Amino acid sequence: ENLELLEKGLAHLTKQIENVQQFGVPCLVAVNRFHTDTDAELELVCQHALAVGAFDAQVAENWEKGGEGAVGLAESVVRACKEPAQFKFLYELEQPLVDKMNIIVRKIYGGEGRS
Repeated sequence: ENLELLEKGLAHLTKQIENVQQFGVPCLVAVNRFHTDTDAELELVCQHALAVGAFDAQVAENWEKGGEGAVGLAESVVRACKEPAQFKFLYELEQPLVDKMNIIVRKIYGGEGRS
């Protein structure tokens, strides 16, 4: 267990949550549990996800327990689907393709785009 190292990697999760939020829909984080994961590690990831704006964060154990291991996740998906959402594209649909690509590069990947 190395919570300090794990915490350093949470910036990536933060960015992914921010990406989903740009679309105006609830963000649900599923954390796959592996036999080497500790409860403290899983708790750190889930608490971080909630702290940075995820609708919910659930530990998924379906790879080990089948459907029974995904019940909490499935219930959270149902709750998220009942939340108000204001889906929006990152760009205007009428924009030229190159403009759409540049917007995605900037907003999702943090790049500069291309001309």
